[in-house]
Amino acid sequence: MGTRSAWVVVALGLVSWGCAASGDIEDDQNAGQGGTTGGGTGGQSGVGGSGGQAGAGQGGSAGAAGAGGGTGGTAGAAAAGGTSGSAAGGAGASGGAAGSGGASGSGGAAGGSGGSAAGGTSGTAGSGGTAPTEGLVVTGLTGSIAIRGVNLGAGWVTESLAQETESGCAVTAGRLGGLVVMRATGNKLRYMTVDTAGNWTSPADVGSGTTRATPAATTTANGTHRLVFHGDDFKYYSADYSGGAWAGSFTNVGSPQAYGPLPVSIAARDAAYAIAYKGDNTRLITQAFSGVWDPSGTDQGAGTTLADYPPAIAGRSADYVVVFARSSDRTLQWISGVNGGTWSAPQAVGGPATDRSFAITATDSGDIVLAWVSALDQSLYAGRLTGSSWSVAQVDSFGQQGSPALAPGIDGHDAELVFLRGSAIEHTSLTGTTWSAPMQIASGALSFVGLARMKW
Repeated sequence: MGTRSAWVVVALGLVSWGCAASGDIEDDQNAGQGGTTGGGTGGQSGVGGSGGQAGAGQGGSAGAAGAGGGTGGTAGAAAAGGTSGSAAGGAGASGGAAGSGGASGSGGAAGGSGGSAAGGTSGTAGSGGTAPTEGLVVTGLTGSIAIRGVNLGAGWVTESLAQETESGCAVTAGRLGGLVVMRATGNKLRYMTVDTAGNWTSPADVGSGTTRATPAATTTANGTHRLVFHGDDFKYYSADYSGGAWAGSFTNVGSPQAYGPLPVSIAARDAAYAIAYKGDNTRLITQAFSGVWDPSGTDQGAGTTLADYPPAIAGRSADYVVVFARSSDRTLQWISGVNGGTWSAPQAVGGPATDRSFAITATDSGDIVLAWVSALDQSLYAGRLTGSSWSVAQVDSFGQQGSPALAPGIDGHDAELVFLRGSAIEHTSLTGTTWSAPMQIASGALSFVGLARMKW
């Protein structure tokens, strides 16, 4: 499993820029003791026999755990009372408490009468739980199976479904739920969505679109999902998903249309977004969308020649941060900025070189978190950019089976990370400078994993 390592701080100078509660169960309440008659001794019929006990109402069982909220159990009927009991039977136990975000539990039923004793009173209703306001969406792929899951604060709930895939998928989410777009057999684009209650749709085609590589997606502040993909013709296209439907036909990126040899990456800042890709000249290109696409991308210069892995981009409040693997040595470099402004010169992230795609996300505090696999021993590393300085740590020493995925944190964490360890999807969270011990989400002969955060 993963090791929690002290972070190694690599200082860099910034030039200019830059994927239930369970219900409470109350004790059963005994009914009141029956009264006595005459002066005889209790327990036998005859003169002066004492009254038997009034029956106790049995407490209702708690509602089932879960985000939907369990309903309270009803109280059991009281046992028969003594022949001359006069005291009231005890109250039925309270209803079960609701699960997280669920409705109140129903009240317990009244206890039965005990002879002349009164029946137990109705139990009180359980109180409603607190509804979640954030969650995580995960997807894992094999050649023929897709594993999908959500974590709405009460642990992971996953399921598998038959789905033939050619490579990876894009996973994105926002205040209206999540979107997964896969490259399916025959290069078809297929998608499925999940709402903030964890309900998934069945996979369906994204029109007649096809792609030659893993697509990319992001979600803007208004909840609209933005998809970009690498067409079979090596050109880049985009499409919007909002209100339960795809908006119109695919849009060409730029004019003349942008193209390149590798997949594209995308990130949002409020309602705008930008992409990063390897140009036909092997150098890093950035291109932005603010209502319309920039006619052409910005060439980031001779110092940004890329290895054979797509760059990764994330948005901060004032700029974008792009990380790329340098072609000469596959070490990770970063720049920051916005199109139309000045971009910083490339600087090293630190840590080992990589031999595959890597992941990036922005924290709610404005930092950038990066995760990648070492080309030396396939162990997992992560870096955190605060201002213009990176701190780098080894997260897991086991040889990784694929590329990692990142998302902003939930439950007070700064970031969430999933990766493939052996045949399993593992999940760990970053808080400050410490990664939690990895926890298994699902298992299978997986080759790809994606992650995104919903927040509503």
